[in-house]
Amino acid sequence: MSSWIGRGTPVTLFYTEWCGPGLNYLIDVQLNNIWHNNSIPIISWEIRDCRGDYQPGIIKLVNNHTFDPYLNQFSDRLKAWLAGNDSIYGTDDDRRAYLRLGMKYEAKACSNRKKTCQFGFI
Repeated sequence: MSSWIGRGTPVTLFYTEWCGPGLNYLIDVQLNNIWHNNSIPIISWEIRDCRGDYQPGIIKLVNNHTFDPYLNQFSDRLKAWLAGNDSIYGTDDDRRAYLRLGMKYEAKACSNRKKTCQFGFI
């Protein structure tokens, strides 16, 4: 695509789960590679566990502060990455990234007779 449009891809979208062990790879490898290829990373943040599974009642786990240690670690690491190599905001080496919460879309019930389905986000 780069040769077709005459420049690199302006943004690169990828998905990641809420999983502490993958955080080093996310920050140190994925974000750096995307940034060094002159793209802005779009992190689609999936609320999944380290196995890649969607847990039933995961919103309750978020509300009960189960994920607070990971969220704090993630936000600290992302802030440091965004500040660039000098770790100071407002200088020429600051970086950019988009963060979007990627929700799981699921069919809750379908009735073949009525040919209607109910859908929702979890």
